[in-house]
Amino acid sequence: MVTFAYKRSPNHRITMGTIRVERHVQATVSDVWESIADVEAVSEFAPNVSRAIALDPRGSGMHRRCWDYNDNQWDEECILWESERRYAFAVDTKASESSVHRLFDQFVGIFEVDDRTDGVILVAEFNLQPRYGPIGALLFRWMQPRMRREIEKMIENWAREIEKQTPPPSFSHEQK
Repeated sequence: MVTFAYKRSPNHRITMGTIRVERHVQATVSDVWESIADVEAVSEFAPNVSRAIALDPRGSGMHRRCWDYNDNQWDEECILWESERRYAFAVDTKASESSVHRLFDQFVGIFEVDDRTDGVILVAEFNLQPRYGPIGALLFRWMQPRMRREIEKMIENWAREIEKQTPPPSFSHEQK
């Protein structure tokens, strides 16, 4: 499932955009979490990330450095870490070499796992606040389909790898 939403200010300007992608995965929460919590492995799944390194131990407050395929780098800070549930990274948009990130005042990616009776829902949600007023909002609308496709591809790549690496689980617990 893919959703896209805008939050508007009273003067109808876009103040925040959200791109959310969900994918059902035939695996346990532990198996999915083990894969997505490897924060350096994002480059194996995200089509726009060529490499990533963790600069600190995993958890809230850790920093990660990423590069795209043009060797532009950006730094991210983990602002939320709930083991086997979710984590979030905020991109340092002001220091980013990536032209995409520089278009936003805020760029936050949230990754979460939602336990279900028949597997796990893997979620990637990006909350973005455009910079440059109405021009930034227009650029965001123009870029949104490409960004959504990249997020969908990342989630699909992750899910396929998780399902390939883990035996089919038997789900006998009740839905939370």
